[in-house]
Amino acid sequence: MTPLIENIENNYFGTDLRKRLFELKSEDSNSPEIDMVINLFRQTLTNDLEIESNELLDNFSSIELIKNIEIRGRWHEYLSQRFTKQKREHLRKSVFYYLEIFTSTKNNDYLIHSLRLVKTAKGLFKDEINSIYEKGKSELLRLDKPFLQKEIVIELFSLYPEQTKIDFGGFLKNKIENQTTNHNYPGVFWLIESLKEIKVVSKTESKILHAKNYENEGDYQSEDKKPNTYYPTILITYQKGLRELKSIQCDENFRKRLENKVLKEQKEQLKMHFALSQEYLETNKVFENLINDFGNSCLKQFKVFDFESGFSSLISFPISLGIKSEKEQKSTLLFSKMFDNYVRINSKGKAVGKTDSENFHEIKNKRIWRECTINFLKKAKWKMDEDKILNRDIVFYHILEKCDSKFIPPDRKWLFANGIYNGFNNDFITSAHILIPQLENSLKYILENQGVLTSKIYDEIQHDNMLGGLLDIYIKKNGHDIFYEMKDFLLENSSVNFRNELCHGLLSPFIIEHYGIYVWWITLKLIFDKEKVFEIESTKC
Repeated sequence: MTPLIENIENNYFGTDLRKRLFELKSEDSNSPEIDMVINLFRQTLTNDLEIESNELLDNFSSIELIKNIEIRGRWHEYLSQRFTKQKREHLRKSVFYYLEIFTSTKNNDYLIHSLRLVKTAKGLFKDEINSIYEKGKSELLRLDKPFLQKEIVIELFSLYPEQTKIDFGGFLKNKIENQTTNHNYPGVFWLIESLKEIKVVSKTESKILHAKNYENEGDYQSEDKKPNTYYPTILITYQKGLRELKSIQCDENFRKRLENKVLKEQKEQLKMHFALSQEYLETNKVFENLINDFGNSCLKQFKVFDFESGFSSLISFPISLGIKSEKEQKSTLLFSKMFDNYVRINSKGKAVGKTDSENFHEIKNKRIWRECTINFLKKAKWKMDEDKILNRDIVFYHILEKCDSKFIPPDRKWLFANGIYNGFNNDFITSAHILIPQLENSLKYILENQGVLTSKIYDEIQHDNMLGGLLDIYIKKNGHDIFYEMKDFLLENSSVNFRNELCHGLLSPFIIEHYGIYVWWITLKLIFDKEKVFEIESTKC
């Protein structure tokens, strides 16, 4: 063994010792023995030491020549894993070296690691296990660091389960009261975890205690709230508490109280979002004017003046403009640099969608074109209505008798006729409710006619693919813009998510009416299919 290693003083431990070893490495960069010892320190004591076999480490004839007991301890721990028949000798030495370092330094990593080693072979320490337990107990009672107390009590529980409950059950509960009084809510979290780990409280009871701790923390954060100031952590804290109560039995008054606090904070946060968005809304007035100008311009371009010209323009109007994505531009935008994720907030202040910066700008582009399209659709429909409004008999006759669109299954013609008629009659709320499920069925119908599997027939329960899965098939095989748009508009959480929120009753009548004309228009485009989207070769199997 090189004297450089043998003569490391016994006052170097932990980080200082690793630093010293690398200093020695710089003095003798070719020493395999220095590399061997450095290898013992590749991992910290908070991890289970897993050191690859090493011939130099296997030859431990010079281990007693080393002054530093942490090097000895780590080496003996390696040997206890490497040579199981000599585990008693090496593991015991390793544990006692670590305990000696703990006594000298009061660094709890050495105590916790030694307790973990004892746990793996309690039979080797039957004469000393009581004194080791008492050493850990004394340290735990002395400490005022809840996380370290948790780490120690878990290891003590593995040595003497029942005694640990007796020694620390009441102690930890009292600590929880004290830490709550001192508003150390993160500390209370670890103390509750300690009670759960030593089985003083059940998992359900620990969840209730955590929920109360989060409520206390949220209440404390709310005490000094200032008006017109954003406090996002209060809502997050209450929500954490409410999530702890999910699917467990507890005091319903407590649950209701926490629910009310979450709802109250969501409303407060929504007010703040509205306040922060005033400047944006001012900008939106310009945006609205641009959309109106766009609609008027399209009326002129498509020469819409009566029912026939209006209907023709609806069928031929493009599903997308082919706007260049802002992916390349977003890196220069201030908010793109500041935020990695964007969250969609609904009318009740709830976060209902989350996406990254790249997808956000794609969604925003689609939204701009969609709103331009809706503006034009409404203006064109007004021109059509000024000329004439189709009665029910005409619409049903054309759908039931004259229409041969491959998009409408024969047994669904009546439903399509109802949905289309209500659109012509400007009842877009009813129209949307009828047409949304029929769009999904028709997409499936076309694929099945082409021999494409639309259900999970390899599973025991053969569920059909949902709309998202169907659109993914079309996007993969076809790639037409209409399928990308349908997925974004109907299913994307961070976009309109129209289909899902409509079906779950989450949309107000105003929103359904606004987007209902868009659903009606997409349905017309798919029925008449002037762009022959279902005849693209790659769609066929």
